[in-house]
Amino acid sequence: MREATDRIGHFERIPTLRSINAPATIVLGITAGDFAVGIVTLVGVASIPWFYAPFVALGLALVFIFVSTKIRKDLPPRFFPHVLWSLGMFDWEPLRPGGWARAVRVLRAIGVVGPLSRFPNPFARGRRRFVAYVA
Repeated sequence: MREATDRIGHFERIPTLRSINAPATIVLGITAGDFAVGIVTLVGVASIPWFYAPFVALGLALVFIFVSTKIRKDLPPRFFPHVLWSLGMFDWEPLRPGGWARAVRVLRAIGVVGPLSRFPNPFARGRRRFVAYVA
């Protein structure tokens, strides 16, 4: 490996662009994630059946956009996921192979999938054919 780096070791080193992995700013320091927080708030509150709900939703969406921007600028990156991980709420381990089969076995054991197993499976491994059921 050392001989591979000897070929490029004499090249001039330039600093890497630090903002290459930073969130893209759209306008006034607001990112797409901040806009997403505002849109989710707007849709969630505006769906309440109340005459003033759209106006309250618009105000809350603007407040949430600027609050999430301030929080994002003041706290270190990935602060909340790290806090949740440190509290043991989330384990960011990637999915292991065979997880779906284990989940189906557990659902069959507790009886959730059991009643559905009486219907024929057109995609069963032994048949390899598609059967269309017309009502």
